[in-house]
Amino acid sequence: MATPKAGRSIEGALLGEHFLFDEPSQDLRRIRAMLLSGISVVLTPTDIPGGIGRTSRREIAVSFYSTDGEQYLCYLRRVLGEYITEFPGEHVMRLGSACPEAKRLNDALAAMCTIYLIPQEEDGLCLSYTLCVVAP
Repeated sequence: MATPKAGRSIEGALLGEHFLFDEPSQDLRRIRAMLLSGISVVLTPTDIPGGIGRTSRREIAVSFYSTDGEQYLCYLRRVLGEYITEFPGEHVMRLGSACPEAKRLNDALAAMCTIYLIPQEEDGLCLSYTLCVVAP
């Protein structure tokens, strides 16, 4: 299923197959910083072909989108409908520690689900996000 584009893509990168949300890392700090600044994050597990005679390797593609969080969430609901599961009110600062939020994210990545992290702005601050998981 294609990733819906609502807003301007800032940049993208590939994270290694061993990336986890319950362990501190530079990639996780970057994701957390983007969420705190109001930037939406999309993570898509993918298999990269290894070439002739080689096995493929799993990577996680991460993209950052500058968009209005509420509009983006409405767009996802409209486009993905029944395929999306939402978890509102997840805390940004808990990413990188062993907690239920990190386990939920790690389990979704292991199941090859696409993950949307959409910041929720309250009083001008983005300290929480809505997690949207899309089944493969």
